[in-house]
Amino acid sequence: MRIKSAHAALLTLAGCAPAFAWELSPRLELEVRGFPGVRSGEPLTGSVAGVLEGFHDFSGSERRRFNFDVFARADSQDASRTHADARDLYYQYIGRDFELRLGNRRVFWGVTESRHLVDIINQSDLAEDLDTEAKLGQPMFNLAVIRDTGALDIYLMPYQRARTFPGVDGYPQLPFPVAVHEAQYESRQGQHHLDFAARYATSWGGFDLGVAVFNGTAREPLLRPCLRRGSGYVDTDNGPNCDIVAAAEASAPQSPLPDDLTPLLQALGLFPSDDEVRAEIEADVRRNLVLVPTYRRLRQISLDLQYVNESLALKLETLLREDSTGRSTAAVAGVEYNLGDVGATGVDIGLLAEYLYDEKRDGLNARFTDDLFLGARVGLNDEAGTELLAGVIVNRPDFRQYAFQLEASRRLTDAARLSLDARGFADSPADSPEAFLDGQSLVRLTLEWFF
Repeated sequence: MRIKSAHAALLTLAGCAPAFAWELSPRLELEVRGFPGVRSGEPLTGSVAGVLEGFHDFSGSERRRFNFDVFARADSQDASRTHADARDLYYQYIGRDFELRLGNRRVFWGVTESRHLVDIINQSDLAEDLDTEAKLGQPMFNLAVIRDTGALDIYLMPYQRARTFPGVDGYPQLPFPVAVHEAQYESRQGQHHLDFAARYATSWGGFDLGVAVFNGTAREPLLRPCLRRGSGYVDTDNGPNCDIVAAAEASAPQSPLPDDLTPLLQALGLFPSDDEVRAEIEADVRRNLVLVPTYRRLRQISLDLQYVNESLALKLETLLREDSTGRSTAAVAGVEYNLGDVGATGVDIGLLAEYLYDEKRDGLNARFTDDLFLGARVGLNDEAGTELLAGVIVNRPDFRQYAFQLEASRRLTDAARLSLDARGFADSPADSPEAFLDGQSLVRLTLEWFF
């Protein structure tokens, strides 16, 4: 885990502070994951994770606070999932009508359930989970100006966090290894480009509105197939070569025999045929293929809006983005209707329906180009706090392609909680970017202890 100099200074400052006014909330997690239909040799994997979160008020004052949420996991199967991160590690000063925050933070924007479209500040930790909800801490300077009419947040981010990915033994099983350390950036400053974002949020009546702008390095990379560094192909001595066809042709073996003799020897079976040579080259190219993350510059304006009237909630997230490939739009719009105390049983049920559209069809966007999400949220309102969320995403034109997910949790004691997650994919077109997900089901059981 890399901690920048500003964060190291914060740790030093915290270490010199008086030993009072510390609030600590440790958490331990044991996890077992199963992969029905995916793995044969290793059907189950296990991991252990720990979280230490809390805060320290300097001199007993709530105006100056040091906040932290440090996470670490050790996984039995996937080396890339054995990792750690300072998700939150920042200094906070609370003024009369403003707040100043400096350090690593997680910031969430959005109102919809199926896809957090406008959530742009933090990088997704895909090594932790494919659903993009696990986030890495983002180094930032954040000033929030608070008025009765709303709040304006301004973000300056001097360093972009690269996206994490599952390893070759991880889940989901990607078509090729991801060369995380070979990441390429459109900006000359690479990861050190100074990103800017701002968001204005306000509420009136039953409406909650957020309008935001972002100008910086995109969080989601384009994964380009390339020949790995040192593979022996032309121009791979100092890095990956993404011009695969030219590299393969330049590295193809040349026959030392006269042109008129080669066909005769091939006919006698004494020299490999053209098809055999081509198949050997294709197999070698495939063995040396890696996916190289490429991060473009991105400019984006977004809006998130929610209207709540008793049991009904209407939700919208939409954006206009521009990068080197051009402009594109995307939106998620939906409704949630809550049924309370169904049949006098104490059970609450929330019905969810959303439409997902994305004009851009590369990367993970390809999963949400024209889709419907249908789901339900159930709360038993029992002493154990049992909750369940289930949903399915179907492709609208043919209503065949789908992804489903189930999340359930229940307290075992005041200090322990058991959670179950299940996820699966099916029927993606063979030539679609997400086709590799088909059949990659996951069942996860998690036991958490709170201290």
